[in-house]
Amino acid sequence: MNVVHMRPHHRPPVKRKRELPDTWGPKIEIKSAASWRFQWHREILKRWDLARRPEIAVAGVLMHAFQIKGWFSELSFGQLAERAGCSRREAQRAVIKLRENGLIKVGNQGARDRTGRQQTNRYVLIYRCRGIP
Repeated sequence: MNVVHMRPHHRPPVKRKRELPDTWGPKIEIKSAASWRFQWHREILKRWDLARRPEIAVAGVLMHAFQIKGWFSELSFGQLAERAGCSRREAQRAVIKLRENGLIKVGNQGARDRTGRQQTNRYVLIYRCRGIP
């Protein structure tokens, strides 16, 4: 009788989630609206908790759509998804993640136009834990 020796199943070690720091660095000083969008995006790229591609892509789209005159980005979820190269649902999840982390806020949430249709979202680029509400 032949005996087959089976190797025990090797399980990879359990990944530990790295704890979020209380602050991601010193308070940010904004010099101008033109430089703020690039400064904001550089700081976003340093964050390890935004490791998913759609989150980084959506942040990049918001940075490029930033309107200096109004200090916001104005895009629909469809536009956001198309420009970020992801699905509409992934874009929505990315916006939720950015909002939860205090990196954007929606300036006109729930606003409707004269016909009752929901208006395009206005995203304000913030960095709450670094002093930019």
